[in-house]
Amino acid sequence: MNEDMKKVFSDFKLYKKVDENIIDKYKDIVGKDVVEIWEKYGFGSAFNGYFKIINPDDYQELLEETYIMPFDDIPVFITGMGDIITCNSRGSFTILDYRHQRLEILWTGKEIEWNYFMDEDYNEEYFQWNTYFEAVKKYGEPQYNECFGYEPLLSLGGKESIENLKKMNFEVHITIMGEIQGILSC
Repeated sequence: MNEDMKKVFSDFKLYKKVDENIIDKYKDIVGKDVVEIWEKYGFGSAFNGYFKIINPDDYQELLEETYIMPFDDIPVFITGMGDIITCNSRGSFTILDYRHQRLEILWTGKEIEWNYFMDEDYNEEYFQWNTYFEAVKKYGEPQYNECFGYEPLLSLGGKESIENLKKMNFEVHITIMGEIQGILSC
């Protein structure tokens, strides 16, 4: 385990251990980094609750309802701002940023670049998480099944301000964004 990964997981909170069947089912798709997280940590949250490690089986249907998947994407993480991070059959990790209606490839080769979590420029461009950490200071860390969401949605004229953020069930929030804004696609 590299040092940056240790920093990301230094405050890990376990939600549930990962069943061996899940590891066996997805190990060839998600690569060694995700398998290591599942084996060492399990499903839960890290990095002040921003980085949620999820069971792909629990959120595959949500992904299929909100994203046109060209490469058989598997949901592996959800962020504290309601983004889904997938890994696909080509080994790329993609962040689905529903609130801004965009997607970006984060990492390739089935490898997570842990040093990117420590790179402020990369974080602001791809994760856009500064608002999340400000919201945690004001409202507290969301629970495992929660994220911060804008109310009203940005696509409906909501402003990107801390005052417009609310803690929400991330599955409900992502579903609503998908229904109102439409399905994300490449």
